[in-house]
Amino acid sequence: MVALDLRKSPAARLPPQAGDDGMEGCMEGSIRDDHSSLGHSAPLVWTPETETYMKQVPGVFRRQARAAIEQFARERGYLEITPAVMKEARLALLGY
Repeated sequence: MVALDLRKSPAARLPPQAGDDGMEGCMEGSIRDDHSSLGHSAPLVWTPETETYMKQVPGVFRRQARAAIEQFARERGYLEITPAVMKEARLALLGY
């Protein structure tokens, strides 16, 4: 029987490299920083009012709602998510 040390991979035992923030391959960083892979030219700007409004959306729906609003805005050429854009998206997507 062979004993294996599964606590750390060989790469995990290497010292950190310059510029290594430990976020390489992190899903969140990829979504935030690399919009070109998703077909987006740049991230949309959310106003403080719209960020506050999104906090009222139940957590289980927040990511889906944000994605739908951003897709709606991009399809119409908006660069900023304002309360007016959110209202227009709600009317178009939900009918109220």
